[in-house]
Amino acid sequence: MENAIREELEFLKTETLRKNLEMAKTAFEGMEADGGCVTEGEGVSAIGYEPPEWVALPFEDARISAPVIHAGLTSVEVKTGL
Repeated sequence: MENAIREELEFLKTETLRKNLEMAKTAFEGMEADGGCVTEGEGVSAIGYEPPEWVALPFEDARISAPVIHAGLTSVEVKTGL
């Protein structure tokens, strides 16, 4: 884990990298108490698998489903409205 973190964050300053390694170690060790609470399940066979059917969504007229902004000056930064 440490090698992966070092590789991913190699561009950071040494102190920042050290803090990230410390936080990752603390988080990892914090999960140790719950180790083994999830067990590996049985293998799932693909024999007889059928992909799900296509889901057809009904058409919705844009006048009903699309938002509309009628008020001018709703945002100083974004030019919306009329």
